[in-house]
Amino acid sequence: MGVLCDYFVAPSDADAVATLDRVGGPGRPGADGAPAWPTLDAKGIDPFVTAGTLEQIVLGLDEEVDDPEPLATTDGGEGMVVPVSPRLVAALAAADDAALRDAAQAWSCTEELAASTAEDLLPVVRGLADLARQARQTRAGMYCWVSV
Repeated sequence: MGVLCDYFVAPSDADAVATLDRVGGPGRPGADGAPAWPTLDAKGIDPFVTAGTLEQIVLGLDEEVDDPEPLATTDGGEGMVVPVSPRLVAALAAADDAALRDAAQAWSCTEELAASTAEDLLPVVRGLADLARQARQTRAGMYCWVSV
């Protein structure tokens, strides 16, 4: 089945963590009536290595970025909610379509995404940029919900 990764926007860390126990992830309403959050299904785009590589590309960094710390985990780490780097959120929110295309192209040339093409990755990069813009406009956070 692989690693399920849903990137989403939520008003606070507490709201993001509350999605950890949702069946189906943050894009589904909670059993307690909590709302579904704007979500991008990005299976296999983990918030550590793969998103870190995207951050390096978008920001034009030579050095590796630090892995984010999960806000919460469950089932021995098989489920977690991880914040997306504010630097990546800001850069994606500010990027125009040409920059997003360039990022998708460079990302497709990385070791971890060698089986993907730029055309495969462009919708993911655009979707992440859309979420980043929503997060910035609403002063919310951007997160990744992970389920192994």
